[in-house]
Amino acid sequence: MAPRNVENTTLEVTTTCYQHTFLVDITDAKCLKYGFRHGDRAVDRDGYKLTIMGVAPAASGRIDVLWYQLDDRGGMVSFWSSNPQKTNLREQGFRLLSEAEAEANKTK
Repeated sequence: MAPRNVENTTLEVTTTCYQHTFLVDITDAKCLKYGFRHGDRAVDRDGYKLTIMGVAPAASGRIDVLWYQLDDRGGMVSFWSSNPQKTNLREQGFRLLSEAEAEANKTK
C-alpha cells in the first residue's frame, strides 16, 4: 500500500511484510535528528537506494526510529536501528543519493 499523507505533519505507512499500518512524523524537528528530511532520496551503507519516510516507534518497541522505503526491495518499509546511540544515519554510512552519485562520478 502506498504511503498516504494524513495531515501536514504525519504520513500513514503500511509495512509490506506484516501489513502493519502506522503514522510517521514527517516534520524536520523529528527527521533531522537522524540526518535527513522526509522525502530525501538517500543510499544506505550497502548502496541500496531509499526514500526517507519519517519518524515513529520501532515495531518492536517504543524507541523512535527513522523509517524509509527501499527502492530495490519492492518498496519495503524498514528502519535502520532501534539503538538510541545510533540515531544519526549519516554517522552510520547513509548519505543523500545526490552525494553518492557525485562521489561515484569523481571516481570515473
